Amino acid sequence: MVIFMNKIEEVFFNAYNIIEKTGETDISYNLESQVVVGIYKVDFVYGCCAIEIDGHEYHKTKEQREVDYKRERYLLRHGYTPIRFTGTEVFLDAKKCVLEMLELGESINIRDHTYWLACKEHGINTVWWSPMVDRSD
Repeated sequence: MVIFMNKIEEVFFNAYNIIEKTGETDISYNLESQVVVGIYKVDFVYGCCAIEIDGHEYHKTKEQREVDYKRERYLLRHGYTPIRFTGTEVFLDAKKCVLEMLELGESINIRDHTYWLACKEHGINTVWWSPMVDRSD
């Protein structure tokens, strides 16, 4: 399957690959691109984080921002924490954005995993799904 990324997504993905290859920091999850989450396709998924890179052209009007907000709430309801970067941030320093994503992703994924384990321990069936945990049991 061929996955198409726009230029800014390629810049972000390439910066991630360089960090991964050099071993500059620990990476706990694969960065997956163009992932379908229900009715939406997100730019990237890292653990249970949905990474969105917002180009100015597609996120500048009030209507487009309202769609973004609805999308974020949908992702949250389905177990994904949105992390957003502007296209400008990525173009100016993609490596910094990737490192920030990795840092945020680690803390968010640890928090969600801890919550899921606590619920399971107390017999609470959580309704959200986290890609960190095999929920097949």
